[in-house]
Amino acid sequence: MSVLNNLRNDVAAASAKAAATANVTPIADRKHSDFWLNIGITIDGPDGEPLFVSLPVGLALDDMKPQAIKGTNQDWINLAQTKNALLEALQKHAASMEPGARQPIDCLQVELYRRNEPAQHGTTEGNPLVASLMATLAGKKAA
Repeated sequence: MSVLNNLRNDVAAASAKAAATANVTPIADRKHSDFWLNIGITIDGPDGEPLFVSLPVGLALDDMKPQAIKGTNQDWINLAQTKNALLEALQKHAASMEPGARQPIDCLQVELYRRNEPAQHGTTEGNPLVASLMATLAGKKAA
């Protein structure tokens, strides 16, 4: 029974550490968001007027933070800086709007993305560097 209790304690400690180090604010501790990006489509409404139908959940802009920019790849740094500039521009524009106002932003696009499965790199077969290492360790020249 003590092993089970230790396992529970380890899991609880790991969960608490992950929550403390994550860059996420628990939902209960978040302030109410005022600025949102709603993603959807405009259809003909029942009265013939255009009706914007959004997905059930929008993107809160209030608590979205700029991306940390680290590294030496200048192309990546330029893209990250541009993403941060877009976020700042949207937040500033949203702050200038009247409460309850909605405004389409024609230049924004929506992209559908499915995350790629991580590549499996478990086998070293066919890796010329591993072959060279093994040959060197065996005291032989690689072929």
